[in-house]
Amino acid sequence: MAQTTPSAVAGTTGEPPFAVLVVDGNEEHQILSVAALTRSGCLVRTAASGKQALQLAMGNRFDAVVIGSKLRDATGIEVLRLLADRFPTTPMIFVVPPDGEEAALQAMRSGATSYIVKTPRYTELLPAIVEEHIREAANRRRLAETEQTQAQALTERNTAEQRLSQSQNRPRYTELLPAIVEEHIREAANRRRLAETEQTQAQTLTERNTAEQRLSQSQNRLRMILQQAPVLVWSTDKELRVTSAMGGGFRTLDTVRSGERGLTLFEYFNIPDDDLEPIASHRRALAGEGVATQIDWQGRTYDVHIEPLRSPEGAILGTIGVAFDVSERMRTEETLRRSEERFRLLGRATNDVVWDWDLQTDGLWVNENVSKVFGFPPEEIEPTGAWWTEHLHPEDQERVVTSIDQLVRSGGSVWTSEYRFRRRDGTYATLVDRGYILHDSTGHPVRVIGSAMDVSQKRKTEAIQSAVSRIRRRTSPSCTARSTRWSAA
Repeated sequence: MAQTTPSAVAGTTGEPPFAVLVVDGNEEHQILSVAALTRSGCLVRTAASGKQALQLAMGNRFDAVVIGSKLRDATGIEVLRLLADRFPTTPMIFVVPPDGEEAALQAMRSGATSYIVKTPRYTELLPAIVEEHIREAANRRRLAETEQTQAQALTERNTAEQRLSQSQNRPRYTELLPAIVEEHIREAANRRRLAETEQTQAQTLTERNTAEQRLSQSQNRLRMILQQAPVLVWSTDKELRVTSAMGGGFRTLDTVRSGERGLTLFEYFNIPDDDLEPIASHRRALAGEGVATQIDWQGRTYDVHIEPLRSPEGAILGTIGVAFDVSERMRTEETLRRSEERFRLLGRATNDVVWDWDLQTDGLWVNENVSKVFGFPPEEIEPTGAWWTEHLHPEDQERVVTSIDQLVRSGGSVWTSEYRFRRRDGTYATLVDRGYILHDSTGHPVRVIGSAMDVSQKRKTEAIQSAVSRIRRRTSPSCTARSTRWSAA
């Protein structure tokens, strides 16, 4: 049992704060209700059982009573009947669960003034509903007092008229006229106040219905999005008991427990130890820490973020978490890593210069052989296609660039060319270069992968052999004989 004092908002209206009794056996819901009412300026007392509620109600005057559906020693309906019988003029507001239509009907039959559905944001509406019914009850009391005063005045008037009619003296209506005029003036003023009160109540009820409708629509949209989105969203209490679980990601889990509430995380994951994931991350969240981690469960990988679940006042009530299934991304990254590793190993297994040119960014990757073949240290090699073009022999540059551009534009796939490439020492190496053009799903060229073979020594050897052949042809015996005959002639 607890008592609160109104916040700084109380007193700004110039009237004393309302006294409200909150009766709820659920400590978390009780705390949320008390916090909301206190912020609105109410003096709040609490009870977790029917016995405590009756004792407080008998010993104190309350402007309204908020009753939950479950108490420690009785049901909320039983306590509602008891309090409504003993305090018929005090507003009784019954809190029902989201699917509690039958409970709401039973509460109204048992003496409830109104009811409120326990949605995740019901505490935002609770202060307005409580204040509305307190003011409505006050208006009813004032109306009853007015009617009683009018009845008393009418009785006195009738008595006076009766005495006047029985009097033998001449009529003295002028003595009664001021009282009658004042009486009707007050009656007209009361009717105006009553009409204004009813109009205000109707407007408040309309605004409340509109707010509840918008809140319901917003919750339905959020629920629909979560049910379709491939995520997992859940919350727990301080004992790590699951209080909510939603999200389309639960459909992919091979377990009938994936949507159950009330189970602990130990039961969900069949883990007995606090030091293992995901229990350890939830413990850190309960200590006030935001946790980002990755968890493997049922053959799938999840990126998980867990935060403390706090009350409006900042008290930690449990945890809230969200998880994204990144299994496909992890498999794709692993496949890409293995492919790149194979590509690097292939580059090491050959003496050729292996290269990969990105046509979108002009980025160029070359293997380690570029340093061995051309003599450039790694820090002098710019990873761009422009760097490669700059090192082409001036006589070969236009031909090579034009040939690969034409092939890319025509949609071709295989490119071959022989050209000279400037080494670091200024000499030129002769290369035979072969490339393969890669296209995306729309047929647009995106990359060129190839390898360049240094054939400088081979071309020199071929040139020497060609020269030797020409010399031999010139110095062969047949040539000598012809020369001798010509000389003799």
